[in-house]
Amino acid sequence: MKLKYEAKKGARFKKGYTRCFADRKKRRVFFGISCESKYWFDYSDNRWKHYNDKSLSASFSNGVECHSVKAFRRKLRKISQYLPAGLKFTLASRIIGNNVYGETK
Repeated sequence: MKLKYEAKKGARFKKGYTRCFADRKKRRVFFGISCESKYWFDYSDNRWKHYNDKSLSASFSNGVECHSVKAFRRKLRKISQYLPAGLKFTLASRIIGNNVYGETK
């Protein structure tokens, strides 16, 4: 699965924690996956579903926790089994310029 990184090759984060300068606490680098189209994650079924106003309930969310590039790649492979090809997903980073992008096959 081919991924696109915002950061240059030598400066990429793969996983782990970083220290926040304000309070010196350890924070995770990556915090979740989101879909750029109208697909939302349903926690009751643990699946991504197409969003429409009638089916939206409290169990739906636009993001899923994911804390490493390896886990993101694994989840994209699993998602690709039941979603159409070409959907774009983003692994969001706390650090500006370090997001990772992937597509379903």
